[in-house]
Amino acid sequence: MIIIRKIVTFTSKITIKRVFQTIFSLNFKNIISLMQSSSKNNLIFILIFGLIVGVYAYVKFSGYSEKKKTQNTTTDDKEADTDILDIVPKEGFKKLNAYLNCLNRNRSRARESYNRYGTWLKDIRKGPNGDESYKYGLYTIYGGEYYCDKLAEVHDHSPQYAKIEAAADTYVAAMQNLHEILIRADRYYENEDWKDDNMQKGKEMHPYIMEAFDRYFESENALIAEIEEAGSKIPSELNPTVLSVVKKVEELEKLIRENGNTDAQKSIIEAVELAANQVENLPDYKDNYRSWNDQNYSLIKEAKKLMRENQEKKANKDARYNFYSEYARWVSYYNGLKPENTFLHKPEVTNIIPDNLLRNS
Repeated sequence: MIIIRKIVTFTSKITIKRVFQTIFSLNFKNIISLMQSSSKNNLIFILIFGLIVGVYAYVKFSGYSEKKKTQNTTTDDKEADTDILDIVPKEGFKKLNAYLNCLNRNRSRARESYNRYGTWLKDIRKGPNGDESYKYGLYTIYGGEYYCDKLAEVHDHSPQYAKIEAAADTYVAAMQNLHEILIRADRYYENEDWKDDNMQKGKEMHPYIMEAFDRYFESENALIAEIEEAGSKIPSELNPTVLSVVKKVEELEKLIRENGNTDAQKSIIEAVELAANQVENLPDYKDNYRSWNDQNYSLIKEAKKLMRENQEKKANKDARYNFYSEYARWVSYYNGLKPENTFLHKPEVTNIIPDNLLRNS
């Protein structure tokens, strides 16, 4: 403390002008001259100047060292995803929704095709044997390739999602493979060529059809997982009242999908209904939410029917079908909410049966 006081006392005699003049004019001879001087002021100046240079060098080069260290430990730019904190929500959702748009154009149709194939086969894993009473064939995927071709346009746009872009490439390849196989299979069954070869080609195509479906569903699930993980880190800009409805509907769908008890279903249905009533009070209700909220009530209606049948222990296949038909429309309306790209869209669902009941493999 004594030394510091002395430094302050002596340096108080040195003017600001002299400090800056000397710092900018110093050379080696100046420094030697100052060191040989017996003036206390000069010696103190040299001491302070040395401290300033030392502190500057430490800050300058330690900062540089940390920067280099960070650069060396960071994954290559092409492989690293954008820091989620740097993402403008609208830009992030815009890119993620572009991938979902591609996926949604094929998702339901692929499941409907698989379901159609399974309706007339005795065992979908074994395939046709030619003795089936009806031979409906399969559906083709139509239109989806156009939206997926557009993914090349968004791949290089900011923000970058390396994992999603890789999963999207895998998905598009699987979708195109399934599309091509379904076209060949559809022509075969549509033209009833199985009558001419006793189902020989149908039997030969079957393992390739199943492999294409399995590859497609696997790549689809992987892409959805990556999109939803990234999207969960970007704050939605939808109205909180709307988000509360969405959360309750998601809970309701999960309960029904997992055959949850009817008391729990009743509680969630009431919560959805209450939240839907609150949406009607929003100032922009008519412009932005009315059609979607009408669908909330349609979904509630079918959920109640399904719940009652469960309580009465009736066969509820039709009621389940009707609920998922309304749920599929609910997702479609939700994805169409405005303003655009202020929230993450949802994967659209088939209106036949949910994923966990789709395949009997």
